[in-house]
Amino acid sequence: MIAKRILKLGTVLFAILSILSFLYSFFTTFSLIYALSFVILSVSSQLGYTRVKKLGRKRTKRLVSNAFNDLKSGKIDETMARKIIRMRTSYALVDAVIEESQRGGPFDVIHGHDLAGLEAGMMLKASLGGKLIWDAHEFYEDVANAAPEYSVAASALIAEASPHVDELICINESVAKAYRQRYPRLPKAHIIMNATLRSDIPPRDWRLRDKLGIARTQRVLLFHGGLAPARGLEILVRAAALFPANWTLVFLGRGKLEQQLRDLACVVNDTVGTERVLFLPFVPHEDLLLWASGADVGIIPYENVCLNHMFCTPNKLWEFPGSGVPLIAPAYTEIKPLVERYDIGWLLPTDFDGKSIADVIASITDEDLQRKSANTKRFLDEMSWERFEPVLNAIYEDIARRGNDDRRQKSEMARPATA
Repeated sequence: MIAKRILKLGTVLFAILSILSFLYSFFTTFSLIYALSFVILSVSSQLGYTRVKKLGRKRTKRLVSNAFNDLKSGKIDETMARKIIRMRTSYALVDAVIEESQRGGPFDVIHGHDLAGLEAGMMLKASLGGKLIWDAHEFYEDVANAAPEYSVAASALIAEASPHVDELICINESVAKAYRQRYPRLPKAHIIMNATLRSDIPPRDWRLRDKLGIARTQRVLLFHGGLAPARGLEILVRAAALFPANWTLVFLGRGKLEQQLRDLACVVNDTVGTERVLFLPFVPHEDLLLWASGADVGIIPYENVCLNHMFCTPNKLWEFPGSGVPLIAPAYTEIKPLVERYDIGWLLPTDFDGKSIADVIASITDEDLQRKSANTKRFLDEMSWERFEPVLNAIYEDIARRGNDDRRQKSEMARPATA
């Protein structure tokens, strides 16, 4: 118990000092992180996690040291060094899981999400055994806003972990194919898309319009989510200057680009002489569909800057239809067939610009809106979570069956021979 309390106290101290270290110069920052990581590892090893902790200590020493040296030599900047360290030192996530496993015995399955979950899962499997499921929500080797060093580190981690992965889950066929081509030692992927639970489309709710003072006769184009680079948001604001007068663009969310977008919106609004672009902060996720239902059309304007965008099937692809709202999106590899098959929206060129968006907006008729909005129900009926849930259940059932077969075989081998 004392050792566990020391670990908890050390973890809290590590978090506090890591935050404080951000205030120092980059040399001081990484010296502190480098030193404190060994303090936590030393305490953790006393709890009996020796095998995992040795692995964690070795990796931490190598990776933090390399990042520190690259930072000093100017090969990478401080932000990039932090990203590499955070991604590759996920051993810290293992502590609580191992402690919990000691109470209830070893695991049959370790289900790791994203890159941190992949490395933590690989380490847990080495320590505790069990089958490792890797749930890959992105194509991490080529994501938006990532420096080349991040892509190299992601690729190295996936290559290292591939032989240890027993089951792979990907969000669509394009991502699965990319992993299969680049990492042949990964198992064949199961496809489980970012689908939402099947539910009735809510009656149209006017809170979004009431909050912003938008007339119910005005048409609303909605973007909701993080206001981040490479999402085409600056292009979208500029496009609003070309919209017909009966359209208003609304952003529902916050993020790094918020002030920049607000400044740009002021220019657009001054140019057109009305509040063509408006903003709202995030709303509780459980209320999102109600807020979104006040729009006429949603938009997913992700830019064609990486394979992760070209292959994407984001949550918004389900959230807009879940509100009964058709959508506008680029004709990317996985988005295009879904939008066309279910007729739930309009497609932009893959290398769209502001005029492309404005042209689509100007082309939308009342009949289009009515038909495509009605089609969202069929999309939800056929592409909801209930379609993909059996895939996940089958993975676990197959692991359980193989585990039972292994135990039965071991039991038969251990049974004494009869005369």
